[in-house]
Amino acid sequence: FDVTVVLPGDVDASGEIAAADALLALQGVTKKLSLTDAQTLAADVDNTKGVSSADALIILQYSTKKISRFPTEA
Repeated sequence: FDVTVVLPGDVDASGEIAAADALLALQGVTKKLSLTDAQTLAADVDNTKGVSSADALIILQYSTKKISRFPTEA
């Protein structure tokens, strides 16, 4: 069987969390693109069910060092 390791906030699975991850999350929310299951899991960082614009904002804040951890890591 396959195991996928998901880093919270790393929507593009690049190994680091960047503004591009926030953009992907927001594009998923606005239906500009479809997120995979792994991308959805990585994008959902705000302790609520599902991906929302709040998740995209939190990922952006993390990528710009405005916050040091995600609500899901509390």
